[in-house]
Amino acid sequence: MVYFIDFDKESDKGEHSCEYGITVSKESGTVSNVRLRSNYRPDREMDKKNILSGFYGFEDTLFKIFAAGSKLIVDEDSVDVNYESSDY
Repeated sequence: MVYFIDFDKESDKGEHSCEYGITVSKESGTVSNVRLRSNYRPDREMDKKNILSGFYGFEDTLFKIFAAGSKLIVDEDSVDVNYESSDY
């Protein structure tokens, strides 16, 4: 089981249009995937190929969390874990 967490600096973004997305294991709390989305470049995931092009700013912080196998604690009591979409 995993958490799919999408977030963006703009609060009005929908689930699949957020600039960042991470996948976190519910059991271990480790980040198994980081997705980067942008209007000015194709979507990409953090992997061995993308490391060579480098990451800056917040992307660099996400890379460090991912690469170090850091444990994230998702506090479900303080966030909305359900997303409603007008697409349904």
